[in-house]
Amino acid sequence: MDGRKERGALRRNALMSAAVDLAAQQGISAVTHRAVALSSGVSLASVTYHYPTIAALKEAMFEWIGNQVITTMENAIHEGENEHLSPEDTAGELAYELCKEHSELVVMLLQLLIAAQSDPQLRLVSEHLNTRAEAIVLTAVGAPDAPAVVAAMQGVMLRALSRENEQAEWARDTVCSLVGRYTSFRQ
Repeated sequence: MDGRKERGALRRNALMSAAVDLAAQQGISAVTHRAVALSSGVSLASVTYHYPTIAALKEAMFEWIGNQVITTMENAIHEGENEHLSPEDTAGELAYELCKEHSELVVMLLQLLIAAQSDPQLRLVSEHLNTRAEAIVLTAVGAPDAPAVVAAMQGVMLRALSRENEQAEWARDTVCSLVGRYTSFRQ
């Protein structure tokens, strides 16, 4: 990658990080070109160059958050394979890690999934990310109904993150039980 492209990628990453922080602290409506520019230390002109509209900025933020969660999923699957974990234990450990280490991203992803209900552009990104998550679940768990498993895991994550205590432990145990029951039911 040449220097100009590398600087552009670093700038976009800084903008997305600032947008996620803003949304996490103040809500999605706080994500504006000006607020992202101030938060990231990047010029307003640069923000609008990369993301000409608020919709484009939010769509990119959604994709960025989703990619972070997808990468975490892929890493958890590889780790589970390397440690010879069962599919349910792998899924449980993934839920634990998402709650413990990435709760802010998961909360933002869940908020954006809800926002996609009324925003056609976000709906397309949501469908794309869900399809990627479903492919990972299909590979890892062997669940032909991967969309149902992904939806159930999203619901568990929402419930876990709304709990006051032991969020990660509850998510791990619940997802482990859910996937274990699903895989035994299929057999």
